[in-house]
Amino acid sequence: MALLTNLQKRVAGSRQERGAVLVLTALVMMLLLFIAAFATDLGAWYRQGQEQQRAADVGSLNGVQAYDRAVKEYFDLLGKQTWSELSLSEQLIAEEKGMVEAVNTIVGLIESTGLSFSSPPTRTISSTDPTNPADTSVWTVTADDGTQVVITRSFVQNGTNAATGQPTYSRSIAVEIRAPGEQYFSNLLRDAPEIDRDATALISNCNAVCDFDIPLEPPFAGFAAAGNGDGFRPLPTDDGRVFLVNHLYNGGYGGVSANVVCMDVREQGICPNWAPIPRQLHAANRPADVIDNSRNMIFYPGMSQDETKFQIGCVRTDTPIDCASTTISETSVNSRYYRWGGGPWMINDNLWAVSGTGTMFCIDPDKIGAADPFCPGYSSGKSSAATGNVTYGAYVAGEVIDTKIFMYHPSDRIWHCFDTATDAACSAALDGTFWTSDGMKFIRYNTAGAPIGVCFAMESITVATEFMSHECLGTDGQLRRNPIPNLNVSAPNDFDWDNGGQWGEGYTWVEDGVGKRMYTSFWPSYRINCYDWANQSPCDPIDAEAFDGGHIDFYTFAALNDDCLMALGDVSKFYTFSPQTGEVCTGSTVRATITPCICTDGSSRRYGTLRLPDEIEGVLNSADAEVYDAAGNLLLTVPDLLAGPIDLSVIDGNIHNSIDLVINVDSKVDANDIPLWKEPFNASLSLVVQPTLTD
Repeated sequence: MALLTNLQKRVAGSRQERGAVLVLTALVMMLLLFIAAFATDLGAWYRQGQEQQRAADVGSLNGVQAYDRAVKEYFDLLGKQTWSELSLSEQLIAEEKGMVEAVNTIVGLIESTGLSFSSPPTRTISSTDPTNPADTSVWTVTADDGTQVVITRSFVQNGTNAATGQPTYSRSIAVEIRAPGEQYFSNLLRDAPEIDRDATALISNCNAVCDFDIPLEPPFAGFAAAGNGDGFRPLPTDDGRVFLVNHLYNGGYGGVSANVVCMDVREQGICPNWAPIPRQLHAANRPADVIDNSRNMIFYPGMSQDETKFQIGCVRTDTPIDCASTTISETSVNSRYYRWGGGPWMINDNLWAVSGTGTMFCIDPDKIGAADPFCPGYSSGKSSAATGNVTYGAYVAGEVIDTKIFMYHPSDRIWHCFDTATDAACSAALDGTFWTSDGMKFIRYNTAGAPIGVCFAMESITVATEFMSHECLGTDGQLRRNPIPNLNVSAPNDFDWDNGGQWGEGYTWVEDGVGKRMYTSFWPSYRINCYDWANQSPCDPIDAEAFDGGHIDFYTFAALNDDCLMALGDVSKFYTFSPQTGEVCTGSTVRATITPCICTDGSSRRYGTLRLPDEIEGVLNSADAEVYDAAGNLLLTVPDLLAGPIDLSVIDGNIHNSIDLVINVDSKVDANDIPLWKEPFNASLSLVVQPTLTD
């Protein structure tokens, strides 16, 4: 019995212990469940916080851009640039437009996460100058589930003006999102917390938006033209073509008929759908052609087919046809030399020409070929201020400076100056020196690169280098003989010849309105001579061997762009060369003056980013750039522009009100050394809205 009682006691004790264990186990399991539930909710709150932070970040970044865009559109509508230019009512309108755009943008982004907004926002609009750092606009938008979105526009300091030391400011948009935490199991332990996330974004480039295109013209070396002739003058158009008017008499050069030729510079051949066309007129051997790109016309001097009339001919550049010609003068004299005159020259959108007997005419280009083509107040024989005694021939070498035409009749040895603004002579008729239909005319520049007269030169040369005899009629009305020091010309040392002479024209490369170097067409020469106006001394000549290894005579020149000149040689062959280096234009230098963007808040000025188009990499070997200030000091060097854009924002626009950009490019060439770059490109310079998160 005792044994049974003890056994029963043990069993009872075991049951009590098992109960305790079960209770303890249940408590532990409940605690673990609470921990798991809390961990689950904690993870949900963390994810919810991340989502709200992302929404606040994206909302503030897009909101500040939307605000800036709306304000700028309103500024443009008013024709104003800064807040300080606005009246108080205009400031309030601009602020409201900016806030409406910002709030709509932010709410739209948040709605994409699944929230909906049915209630209108509560709003406080800035009632004073929105550029005041102490002034803000606050809009609160409440979602249908209770989530609150608070959008605040403020004006905060974002840096210091390097020039003045004063603080600079930028408008910012702050987005705060408040929402109760999602709760699944933790409500037994605590209430759900409020999750509050915010972000602030401002415009890092002071709310300025600027876009510029910098044209990059393709380089080219040279090519053979068509229509062999003597006296071609290159006439570049605005669309990459060059026209040539053959200036020989009927019968042409080597039996080839005189004609008008169109060459495509980029394709380096005859223009598509264009064949050399016969001229209506016998053109002179001293070209003075004018191209008018606005009218798609070329005007040139010539003589009628019966050789009795001096006329101004016309050729259209948009279609291969002659247009009507205008008779300047006519005579029954049996020698055609007496019927030649000079011009045409274009001044103030009118054509001016002088007859062989010295009468000046003004022609309206829109009336060319009409019965009365002359300018209002002019008729045949209107002005005789340029008269001269014609004894043999009347070729006129002329150049224009401002409104004045400076002329030399080499067959009469008489200088004239005619002012188209006053319809009168600007100097007395002066006796010249050279009696010849040949010779070279050119504009004279001083050491500062300003035009100060027109010159005529002619010299026979028997040695490799010799001074070039010349005389110049100055803008002051004075005639001076040999006034230009060190005006030397040279011939190739390996060429044996008895004499030669200047012919055609000297062409001065002008950069930024300043005459730099003159290149002279010396015939026969097989060489381009160079004269530096700043130093009043010769610069290195350019041999024909630099182009194709042959002996080439050069007639005339033209500028293709600021950094590439065209020379036209005999047998109608083009050559190009850099006016700075004399080398063939297989590369090109592009220059542009850039001004900074003005911040819409008026606080400072900023520069942007320069990019080359992606397509240009396929036609360039290299591209580098330099940036200079207005005084010529180097600010920035970019050795490899193809590797990425130039960030000009590092240049302080408050210190440098303008900068000069120089881009040097080297073109890839084909097997014939013809550059692959044939189409123009635009480099883009942009300063775009760049929002930055600050919180």
